[in-house]
Amino acid sequence: MGRYLPILIAVMLAIYAITDMAQTDSVKVNFMPKWMWFALIVLVPFAGAIAWLVWGRRNAGGGGRGGDPRDSAPDNDPEFLRRL
Repeated sequence: MGRYLPILIAVMLAIYAITDMAQTDSVKVNFMPKWMWFALIVLVPFAGAIAWLVWGRRNAGGGGRGGDPRDSAPDNDPEFLRRL
């Protein structure tokens, strides 16, 4: 079982990265088009998936700073507060 563990981890990591890449909007993808990221993830198992997770996405978990203004709380939106 131990000798199959790295293969299992590589497959699971690739599945996660491909799923995350497929759900990411094309405008939020860095450096390459999505099809090239897909090829990198599939052809270079560990490095491709890790590269996608580190560099492939824009605004990945920015903590609410600098992202989409619709992602903030309603009490931070002056337009919403004016309508109250």
